[in-house]
Amino acid sequence: MKTNSTSQRRALSGSAMTHFGVELKCWIALLCVGSLCSIPCALGQATFEVLKFFGGSGDGADPWATVMQGSNGALYGTTAHGGSSNDGTVFKLTPDGSGGYSHSVLKDFIGYGSGSVAGVIQDDAGALYGTTVGPGGGTVFKLTPNGADTYSHSILKNFNGTAGYPDGSNPYAGLILDNAGALFGTTRWGGSSALGTVFKLTPDGSGFTVLKSFTGSDGANPDGGVVLDSAGTIYGTTVLGGPSNHGAAFKLGPEGPSSYTYSVLKYFNGSDGAHPVASFALGADGSLYGTTVFGGNGGNVFKLTPDGSGGYVHSVLKNFHGPDGAFPYGGVIQDSHGALYGTTRSGGSTDYGTVFRLTQDCTGGYIHTVLKTFNGSDGANPFAGLAPGSDGTFYGTTQQGGDANAGTVFRLILVGSPPVTRRKDVVVPAGPDCSADASIDDGSYDPDPGDTITLSQSPAGPYPLGETAVTLTVIDNHGASSQCTATVTVIDKTPPNYSCPPDVTVAFTALPPPFTTVTDNCDPNPTVTFVDATADVCPMIVTRSYTATDASGNVTTCQQLITVNNLFAEDSIIWHQPLICLRPGFWWEQVQNEIVDGLGVLQGFVEFLARGHGLLCPARIAKCRNVGCQDFSGSLELRESGFQRSGLIHQFAEIGVQANGSSRA
Repeated sequence: MKTNSTSQRRALSGSAMTHFGVELKCWIALLCVGSLCSIPCALGQATFEVLKFFGGSGDGADPWATVMQGSNGALYGTTAHGGSSNDGTVFKLTPDGSGGYSHSVLKDFIGYGSGSVAGVIQDDAGALYGTTVGPGGGTVFKLTPNGADTYSHSILKNFNGTAGYPDGSNPYAGLILDNAGALFGTTRWGGSSALGTVFKLTPDGSGFTVLKSFTGSDGANPDGGVVLDSAGTIYGTTVLGGPSNHGAAFKLGPEGPSSYTYSVLKYFNGSDGAHPVASFALGADGSLYGTTVFGGNGGNVFKLTPDGSGGYVHSVLKNFHGPDGAFPYGGVIQDSHGALYGTTRSGGSTDYGTVFRLTQDCTGGYIHTVLKTFNGSDGANPFAGLAPGSDGTFYGTTQQGGDANAGTVFRLILVGSPPVTRRKDVVVPAGPDCSADASIDDGSYDPDPGDTITLSQSPAGPYPLGETAVTLTVIDNHGASSQCTATVTVIDKTPPNYSCPPDVTVAFTALPPPFTTVTDNCDPNPTVTFVDATADVCPMIVTRSYTATDASGNVTTCQQLITVNNLFAEDSIIWHQPLICLRPGFWWEQVQNEIVDGLGVLQGFVEFLARGHGLLCPARIAKCRNVGCQDFSGSLELRESGFQRSGLIHQFAEIGVQANGSSRA
């Protein structure tokens, strides 16, 4: 890692920089052998532009934190040194309308309450809030705008006020504002165990509360700030502490206005990373993205994914090895597409640090791209991460490098980046022709501001039943392209097309044949089955239930009602009382068989009733309704020819039934 030495500043101060505005971006003039050559700052997949070279004196030096873009487009930041007393500054870079920026000092720290290594945040009224680390225990401060780029400085919290620093000391990180206007931050030291705290206070300095004092076993010495989710849960990291003293990731769940439950999400063990210095980036899916400055080789980028039961799953997205960057002190930010951007303090081809991007690949992993390698003349050793701009660009700082080796403020504009293909496996239902169109795109995009993309799939579809491998190609307006392959699965969810036959009434003969005509969008030969169920009523009602089934298991069901006429027709009843209604499943032929077995007509009817094959209904109006009918099944009186005692003999008097089913007197 490069150090901030006076000799190094002098060595780099001989280079010059000329800014030609937005169109030409910037050029670094370097003394080459035999001639003066110019090298464009646009390298790789980004155009790089230095907005400010710090001179190391009155205008500031050593910006440890990144900048923040205000609602007016101006950039606000801090320097740890420089200014009139070399105690640091709060500065502003205002766009000049011609592509450049004008620098102004908003606060020149002098003596006590100086040395800011964190950035500032801005509220809706334009006030700025930040922290200083010393001398002493440090402060939380506020800069209130007075107009005409002048600000009034006030201290909201003085950590040097009590012996032992029970409220904390040395806030290395910046602050955040919640929706209610409360400020949250951390201190590296102090608290009940002198190992740092998480605190809360209001913008007027009242209501200061220590939410957590670290004990060492549960984490120690937070250098990074905290982030809040929509539920008010606080997430952060500690540089040290835990079982192996390699740091921890934690959360504070709210239980009241100033009451929180602390839990550790991850203890780092060295092999999976060590010493997370920066705050988290909170993803839209609730995942936490962060960096460790050691572990692996040159630190890593990691992800903590909620497991659905209150825990988190840790995964390493990128291990740094030196040539691709090393020691990512500044954390990462996430864009709207899920790509991660950050810096490494060292490494790269010059060992002055890099700006990098991580985009997801086709398999869910991440592709690492170096967007910028610092060369010393254009900046060196960025300690802070990046800040997103409203115009789709990124802003940042380098702690060292530049004309006076006092650091820089830069802008990075993505150019020449290939589009990012995002694909997904899809399952879609088949249409009427047993095929379907489907898109496997899962939010493909081009990182470069203003670029457009065109998507195509091969094969183009529609896709047949089953699985098809489909390749998605994304091409931007510059001709750059990328591809991913996914699977389209078309399934048959359409039941067979089967129309139930209408309800019918049939004579007392055989039931009608089943209706088996059926079609299906995918199966040329679907099957039709049926089940007949009869109701014990007079006349007999048969409920025929049809089931049409295709090869994919889709079914269509329906029911048909079949009404079967009574044993006797209306004009067949000679005596006005007797009426026999057959039970379901028995037919006139069976009655004939019972009678012709030699029992005789009357005895045959009695035997038929005794066997439970029918009901005796005493009234014509009861026919078809099973009203007042009697069940003589198993009756000994009937079976022993004692049917006279049943009182039914008169009902069958002079009734005769011919073999062809007609009645006679």
